[in-house]
Amino acid sequence: MFDVCFNSWQASDCTEAVGYLWRMMGWLGRGDIALLTLMLVNTLIVVCRGLYRHGAARRQSRAFVHDSAAALRDGRLDQVISIAARHRRSHVATVVAAGLTAFLRLRPNSLTMKPSLPPSAPFGAAARCPPRN
Repeated sequence: MFDVCFNSWQASDCTEAVGYLWRMMGWLGRGDIALLTLMLVNTLIVVCRGLYRHGAARRQSRAFVHDSAAALRDGRLDQVISIAARHRRSHVATVVAAGLTAFLRLRPNSLTMKPSLPPSAPFGAAARCPPRN
């Protein structure tokens, strides 16, 4: 291991070097150090994976906003949903796609011009809400 003495005032026969401590440990202590090392490596892997996923989601969210801005301005909501499907890691694209899908489902049908819910449905839901104190 490392034969570095951490006690600078002791000139010879350093008893606080890492190699000396490793040789003096029993099998239980060595197993404990090995387990703690594996836990540290696992923690580092989890943190690196989380940072990578966060960066990928951030990049895809920015790309989704850039790609869908013109389609949103022009009112092409179906195209925005298809753009959101390409950006699977983006939380913004997921929320926008869910909202637009629900909006298009409740929008009046272009052939029959009948909404799938009656116009009084939001008012009935608001009336059933408990009053605020």
